[in-house]
Order: sequence, then C-alpha cells, then structure tokens
Amino acid sequence: MQKEICFEKGKKYMLIGSSGCGKSSLLKTLIGEVTNYDGEIQVKQKSGTKLLSKKLLDMRNRIAYVNQFTYLFNGTMFENISMGNSYTREEIRNVMNDVRLNELEPEYLIVENGKNLSGGQRQRIALARALIQKKEILILDESTANLDPKVKLELEQLVLQLPCMVIMISHHMTEEIVKRIDRVIELG
Repeated sequence: MQKEICFEKGKKYMLIGSSGCGKSSLLKTLIGEVTNYDGEIQVKQKSGTKLLSKKLLDMRNRIAYVNQFTYLFNGTMFENISMGNSYTREEIRNVMNDVRLNELEPEYLIVENGKNLSGGQRQRIALARALIQKKEILILDESTANLDPKVKLELEQLVLQLPCMVIMISHHMTEEIVKRIDRVIELG
C-alpha cells in the first residue's frame, strides 16, 4: 500500500488507525529511528524544490519527539528536563508549570528511573523536555496516555496552541481536541 502524506509548517495533525497499522513506525521513520523502509521521504522548500537527502538529517534535528515510555535518570527535575542544555531555573520552572508539574520543585530528586514519581508525572517530564526545546516540529506518540482526563485535555490544548507543527497519535481524543486539528490522517 502506498500513501502520500504532506505535512505543512505550523499545522496540527492527528494520525489514527488500528493497532499495528504503522502510525508509530511512520513517526519513528520521520525522526530517524527507523532507517530501513520502503518508500521515500522528501523535504521540500516553499518553492517546491526537493532538498538533498543529507538535509533530511538537519530536519530531524528540528523535531522534538515524545512517546509514552519516558526514560528518567537519577538526578534533579532540573537535570532531567534540561538534559544537559543551558536553561535557567526560571525557564525550567515555567515549563514545569505549563505541563502541570507545579507541585514539584526543579531541585526535586528523581531516583531509580522515576520510581518516586507517578506515571503521569513521568509523562509530563517528557513533554516538558520537548516543549522547552521550542523545536519546529513536535511529535507526540501516545504521550498523554497515562494522564488523568482533565490534565490530558489541558496539555493537549496547550500543545495545539503552539506555533510549531504538531503530529499526534492518541487513541482517546475528545471531540473538542479533534475540532482543533487541521487534518486527521487515517492509516491502515
């Protein structure tokens, strides 16, 4: 089966389809995690001219990717969100507030891959990591799966207000969120 999908700058997309139809595989291909695939990925400039394939790697560097499995390391909340990048305490605090982690401080110590945090808190840390980078493309692969419905809705609304392109996979989207998506793409 062949499918042509065009993603445009600043637009919001939702990928839907049955389990195993290739949603996550498509996203992993876009971020460079899957390199052995049939087909072609083209990156086009506004003029429509195709960029060289080595530019595809540059495009991947402009993507923030969040899936439902969050890796945390022993260290502070600040260290886990900043991932070694130079952010101020205020920037970390702001993104923590954005993702509803305001009950914790940037100095909060995370141990044993976050065993001292709830699944929802771990997911929100992963989202904070992505948001603080302010990339051009944000890819969310079931990244709100472990959140309670109220926080899930708040974070999805937050993400859909961002100026970047957003590509989401979620099996439980509310009608309110679907209305704010520019295009729903069905795979499978």
